[in-house]
Amino acid sequence: MRAILAAQPHRIEPDGMSRDLIFGFGSKGWQDWSGSKADLDACIAAARKGGAFEWRLHDFRRSLSTALHERFGVPPHVVEVILGHVSGHKGGIAGVYNKAIYLDERRRALARWAKHIEHLVAGRPGTVKARRRK
Repeated sequence: MRAILAAQPHRIEPDGMSRDLIFGFGSKGWQDWSGSKADLDACIAAARKGGAFEWRLHDFRRSLSTALHERFGVPPHVVEVILGHVSGHKGGIAGVYNKAIYLDERRRALARWAKHIEHLVAGRPGTVKARRRK
């Protein structure tokens, strides 16, 4: 993700100033979620030649979860930690005893997700191979 973001050109604000932040407007970064979402919807509709579709920001989390589970074979407890969920293996009494943070597993899973996104951005979908669970 860092490489994709670093490759983005600096934007020039209406006041003529160059901007270091990629998302949002002004000097404070991303604000006005609903306005930004509407702008993004308009860009998607234009790219699809008017064929807009209904989606929510939460769909990004759903897509990540689904791909990590199905495509990359990441165990459910690691996906739950990545998503910041406190349920299942971290909920109730299980969460009292299980304090693992699965850092190495999360790094590996998110590195695979990053490579998947890089391939999508480069126009090479499907080139990241899924690894079978043992």
